[in-house]
Amino acid sequence: MIHQILVFDDLGFNLIDRTYDQNTLDPFLVSAFLSAVLPRMEEFGLDLNSIAAELTEKKGTYLEIEKFSKGYIAVIAEEEDQKQKVSEICDIINELVENELGLIENTTEIDLSLLSQLQAKMDEIVSQEGMTIAVETSKDPILPILMQVYEGKISPKKAAKKILKWIEKKKLDTEGLEMMKKTLKALDEMLPEAKGSKMDPLQTLIRATYKGVSQLIIRMDKAMMF
Repeated sequence: MIHQILVFDDLGFNLIDRTYDQNTLDPFLVSAFLSAVLPRMEEFGLDLNSIAAELTEKKGTYLEIEKFSKGYIAVIAEEEDQKQKVSEICDIINELVENELGLIENTTEIDLSLLSQLQAKMDEIVSQEGMTIAVETSKDPILPILMQVYEGKISPKKAAKKILKWIEKKKLDTEGLEMMKKTLKALDEMLPEAKGSKMDPLQTLIRATYKGVSQLIIRMDKAMMF
């Protein structure tokens, strides 16, 4: 059974998250963690099994990782007897992602509608290969919210509030929130500089979310003082 498939760039920014069955791993945090660890596994004395154990804390869960030109494909799965099939799915998805994203020089230039199409194709691949699929959209809110901002259907401030509510529900500890801040800051720096005083809507959303996460950390720190 496949729990989750992540597509993220070399800087650790999550491009695609497909969550199947039951899984609670935060795609942005996991992508940032894996992008930092994977190139230096030997130096850290880690392998994919130990990384999977660190991430999921669940016996029998393993990682299937493949590199494409702009980043990585990571598949979190279980049931070792299906490892060959999972590996084949990873190969197919890697080819799909490479064909669609390989020629794009900068991941900030990727059209969100293209990522949405890729997600649908990935779901279809998993389903066609006979793997159980049960997508829970409530666990995958960030990309749909970004899509709404990108298409002008929702204001950046309202979108930031939605994302912050989702973050609060996940009940991350201070370390997890700090990692979220780093990811948001890195994403902000990846976006092109805004001309004049008008910020890009996505940049407005990112900065508002960053500010909100910072306030969550302050509230949590105050609560820990009692």
